[in-house]
Amino acid sequence: MAAASSAALSLPLAFSRSQPVPSFQIQNLRLVSRSGPGSKQVNHIAFSLVQRCGVIIKNGVFVDSYIPDDKKPPPKGGFELRGGCTMIFDLDSLKLRYAINRPLLDKDALASNQHQLDARRAEKQFNYQNNEGSLALSEYSKYFGGSLTSFVNEPFAFLHHL
Repeated sequence: MAAASSAALSLPLAFSRSQPVPSFQIQNLRLVSRSGPGSKQVNHIAFSLVQRCGVIIKNGVFVDSYIPDDKKPPPKGGFELRGGCTMIFDLDSLKLRYAINRPLLDKDALASNQHQLDARRAEKQFNYQNNEGSLALSEYSKYFGGSLTSFVNEPFAFLHHL
């Protein structure tokens, strides 16, 4: 246990001062009380840990990543890819009940201890937002509706704002 906690503490030291440290946001912290089986009150807390990454796509292929800056527009071919995890804890037993995740990193590469962005997912998301998604819009939505670049059209962000 001590070895694991010292490794976790030393992680940020691997980054230089010129290189930004990975970050996340905690969003949508909600207390939930409902009636469970046998009319027993169930108390949960739900929240999301969200990360974002800038991705550059050229000719439908992942080229590079960048750190998004809210004060600057994305580079040509760039967009924000979001990921994270929504967790639901049972407050009565203090145990994690559910974890729904959509990671930014490639799970297969992570199993081999390689930390790389999921390029396939980024390409699919870019293609949906810029090519395929407009085919699914009704004429009303095309004229009056929100754009495909809004958070509602990114599945992780949309599902976790409900």
